[in-house]
Amino acid sequence: MSLEITETLQRYSTLIPPLLFSIVLLSIMLPRIISDHRRTAQALKVLADYLQGTIPRFSLYSCVSGKFQELEVNIALIPAQKSTPSCLRISAVKSSQLKLRIYRKNPLSFLLGTIGVGSKVTTGDETLDKEFAIFSNDPSHATAYLMNVKNALTELCALGFEAAFLTGKKIVIEKKNYHLEADLAQPMIETVLSRLSLLSSRLPF
Repeated sequence: MSLEITETLQRYSTLIPPLLFSIVLLSIMLPRIISDHRRTAQALKVLADYLQGTIPRFSLYSCVSGKFQELEVNIALIPAQKSTPSCLRISAVKSSQLKLRIYRKNPLSFLLGTIGVGSKVTTGDETLDKEFAIFSNDPSHATAYLMNVKNALTELCALGFEAAFLTGKKIVIEKKNYHLEADLAQPMIETVLSRLSLLSSRLPF
């Protein structure tokens, strides 16, 4: 065997173990990826039927848009990234001059709240002030609004939703580390959207 052939074999032999590992890993992961994709597609199809909506063909995330009562809603499944968990994001179109960010209290909630909306809100309500970090462009109207939707907020919190936003154009609620079958089941979605509808209908302006 020539020296050139020997050197070539030695060079490529170092690539064989990583290549084999990649093939084995892909063979293990591919069926799961396909299964997860099918489960997600089926769950979104059921939601689209329920909301008489559509599943966008081109979207950054898996999502469905439709109507619940009079609300135009969007339900998006945001996959986990390196430093962030998966997220169920549900939004409804709603114009409002009141802007608001509500976070279930955690070590980062104060820092998160100062992005975009800078005034901290203290409502004077023991439950709200204990459970949530609240920021708004209009603290007085925000306080009145929150007192009016306190039950809906605490119910959403009990269902695992950790954040709610009024952006001026829509209402958004978020749940980290969602469970596909449980959180997208029709009874759960109906409960969540009914609370979201309440948050929308009671906006002061």
